[in-house]
Amino acid sequence: MSTTSKLLFLFFFFNAATSADLPGVWELLVPDAGIASMHTAVTRFNTVVLLDRTHIGPSRKLLPKDRCLVNPANPHRKDCTAHSVLLDLQTNNIRPLTILTDTWCSSGQFLPMVASFKPAAIWMGSRNSGSSPPVNRAHSVIGKNCRILSCTREDGDYSSATVVVCGGAEYGAYLQRMTDSPAHGSCGRIEATRPDPGWEMEDMPFGRIMGDMVMLPTGDVLIINGAQAGTQGFELASEPCLYPVLYRPDQPLGLRFMTLNPGTVPRMYHSTANLLPDGRILIAGSNPHYFYKFNAEFPTELRIEAFSPEYLSADKANIRPSLVELPERVGYGEVFEAGVTVELPVVGIVEVNFASAPFATHSFSQGQRLVKLLVETPTVDGGGRYRIKCTAPPNGKVAPPGYYMAFAVNQGVPSVAKWVQLLA
Repeated sequence: MSTTSKLLFLFFFFNAATSADLPGVWELLVPDAGIASMHTAVTRFNTVVLLDRTHIGPSRKLLPKDRCLVNPANPHRKDCTAHSVLLDLQTNNIRPLTILTDTWCSSGQFLPMVASFKPAAIWMGSRNSGSSPPVNRAHSVIGKNCRILSCTREDGDYSSATVVVCGGAEYGAYLQRMTDSPAHGSCGRIEATRPDPGWEMEDMPFGRIMGDMVMLPTGDVLIINGAQAGTQGFELASEPCLYPVLYRPDQPLGLRFMTLNPGTVPRMYHSTANLLPDGRILIAGSNPHYFYKFNAEFPTELRIEAFSPEYLSADKANIRPSLVELPERVGYGEVFEAGVTVELPVVGIVEVNFASAPFATHSFSQGQRLVKLLVETPTVDGGGRYRIKCTAPPNGKVAPPGYYMAFAVNQGVPSVAKWVQLLA
């Protein structure tokens, strides 16, 4: 065997060994969803709504018989395929949904039912058009991916806000179609509510554009999907970033990032990531082409995956709490009790955290927040059961009314969530 072949063998062996040793587990949930999800939202009914555009031709998921849609602009043209599907998280079955409008680049959120509704048009501008009503905006960072970490304080103090801005494309990459330009790997962090705020800079393990940031039940942030070169847009990126990264905001500077087990499916432009009630992350979509295209370097992606962070590993089963008792509804500032069971004796505080179910699209999770409730030291209830006195969020500024996933978290390990309705 030549020296070169020995070196290559050792290199590949080293890479395989280190990837296998990295935290996190991937699993394929749906081999063919029929659509490439551009927008994804988890519902309180243990289902997931996935939506794509409607004007780019047929998908691979048929609508039920006699449910074909007619294009008003072309009455002779029928579309008998679905551009939205519903995923059942218990069975991983997919069924088609009918949408009557084009949801391309749309936004969404779950809203309370109302008795009366007074409509008002709000037009959000794009690169070349303004908004109506006008919006005053100041962009301190250009060409970056911005996320806000909600005030997650278990002591009930929500008066501070920390903003983290990570990655992004080279300035001018979109206009100049710089598909191979390396993505930025820097992160800026600022406590915006301080009287004298200043930026604290650090580097991610990888440069990344079009990444998704998912707030985990623990308060850590998963950075996943995206590419390491190019920019957002159709066929404008290269070098998919297959490695997820865990951002731990409570760790000191230089120790906040942890590289996780890489996936094998490129998730680039038009991909999504959503937290599930069992603590996994649902990964869907990726279509960097204007139409569905399956013979390209980065093809239209119809597979749906789940990523399990390290806190779901089998060796943490004996400290994983089960949330066995929780009110179905709580009001702002209400004091209530949660009941949990844990195999090993509890040491210290068991957190109870409310996580929203955001509308994820275009590297942005609309409505995403994690609120750590004010909790007291758990009291022993016998038989491995504990009672925890909790205080609900104080107002709609901290947590708007709606449904939240309530997680119990013991030593960094979350339970399966129960849905709770937060009432105004």
